[in-house]
Amino acid sequence: ASHTAVDDGKMAAPMTSTTSVIENENILYDIFINEEWPQDPEPVGKTEKPRGSLWQRATSTAKRSLWTIVRGSGLPLGSAVSCILPTGLVKMINSQLTWKTALSANGKLLAILQDQCIEIRSSRDEFSTVIGKCNFPKDPCPQWCCVTWSADCTMIASADSHGNVYVSDLMGVLLFTINSTSGRSPSDENTPIELSAAVCSLIFTEYKQTTEWSSELLVITYQGTLHSYLVSETNGYRDNHVFTNVCGYYPNGVSAVMYHAPHQMLIVGGCCP
Repeated sequence: ASHTAVDDGKMAAPMTSTTSVIENENILYDIFINEEWPQDPEPVGKTEKPRGSLWQRATSTAKRSLWTIVRGSGLPLGSAVSCILPTGLVKMINSQLTWKTALSANGKLLAILQDQCIEIRSSRDEFSTVIGKCNFPKDPCPQWCCVTWSADCTMIASADSHGNVYVSDLMGVLLFTINSTSGRSPSDENTPIELSAAVCSLIFTEYKQTTEWSSELLVITYQGTLHSYLVSETNGYRDNHVFTNVCGYYPNGVSAVMYHAPHQMLIVGGCCP
């Protein structure tokens, strides 16, 4: 059997029977759930009705309306520092999932960055068993975290929303911590969060100049600062160089960075003024 289609009074070429069979064929896939993480329920408190005079009730209603506008703007709650990033970018990142995943280059190891830890799973048992785990303080803005593997699959680098970088091995043992240049630690709850200091991209590149260092780690923040570190499992890390502005075309910060290994090229994206 063949089918024809008519568009604007013109007859289209008939389709062959082979094409028709392929398009009408139904393919069924079996999906197996190897692991499931139940989300912790968020406590929902009862909203009390405002009491008192008409002025008090009107003031309470205005405060609730202002609070709704602030939450809908995408700005981090509790932050008193003005953010140079575009509002649209902040909203987009805040709407992302709080957990991040990264698959090793050989496809055999999976790193799952959660709110307070990293789980490492192996393909030997279909990623159903945790072979390593690294704990760290809970992040107030987990959407702004990121995680990546080194090219040789021996190290995992993750960054929190403050810009601090944690490097561990495939068993979850913390090798070293690179503190953020913003000077804010996760335990300091009184210091406001500056989201432009969060890490936009973590990139491992090959380093073969000396045997002391196995890789180069590029840490690029949303404000456009690039830090290069020489890293290894045994020797820790060492500052290599820093660029205060990766690309001068984006004064409002960068939104995405990719690395093209064959040409050793960084591809930077951002919002133009």
